[in-house]
Amino acid sequence: MTNEENVNNINNTNEDDLDFEENDSNTWTASGPMANLPTEIYCGNSLEPAVKKKIFQAEPRNKDISFTPLKMEQRMLSVMSRFDKETDKNYSRLLYKTSSVLRPIDNTLRMVYASKPTEDTGDSYESWLQLEQTVLNSRALLLDALSYGNDLRRELALKNLSSNYRKPTGQRGVFGEKLPELVQQENELNKLFNEAAFQKKRAQQNSKQKQYSPVSFKSPTTGSQNSYNSYKGKNRNYSRSQSHSQSQGNFQSSTSTNNQK
Repeated sequence: MTNEENVNNINNTNEDDLDFEENDSNTWTASGPMANLPTEIYCGNSLEPAVKKKIFQAEPRNKDISFTPLKMEQRMLSVMSRFDKETDKNYSRLLYKTSSVLRPIDNTLRMVYASKPTEDTGDSYESWLQLEQTVLNSRALLLDALSYGNDLRRELALKNLSSNYRKPTGQRGVFGEKLPELVQQENELNKLFNEAAFQKKRAQQNSKQKQYSPVSFKSPTTGSQNSYNSYKGKNRNYSRSQSHSQSQGNFQSSTSTNNQK
């Protein structure tokens, strides 16, 4: 499976949510000043750096919240492909930009709680409750989107460890939540049996080696070579002795012939 296919599979995981939002009949029509706001929300709305800076100055952040994006663990980065590393970096940047929406939401929520009616009854209180719930809903949906983005990063990294990785489904299985525990127990049990079988096999091999220890013997090559060299030396000495005797015989024969003359 290619990297592009992995990304496409990840992007298609929540098609049911997309269908639900598109077919949701709980709608309203903008009027008044809201009718002039952009309705194309996915493109054409990029902010200039100066405008973005001005918004951040007007929207202080909660000091207890860290907006720094989560870093991918180094061990996971070491096994991720170059393409997936770049994809993860883009996810991280997108999540960081999206998280900035939390600043105006929380500031709105602060003003909502600061303007809470003194009476817990009446139309003003009902309107306040609706406003509070709307802001809380905005916050919950934003955190849900951030969590979903982090899940995308996690799945992208895990697919580099195993190409067969699949995101766990929410459906209940036969074993339920006990399946991981059962698998772990089974693995530990098999490990014990494997180690015991290995030790038994090793002991049997050691016993056989002691019972049938090999007999060391001397290679005949060395003795044959020595015999050959000894025979060759004797033959050389015999040839020299025979040649010396023959030369002495020739010398005596020559001397005897000269004396006769």
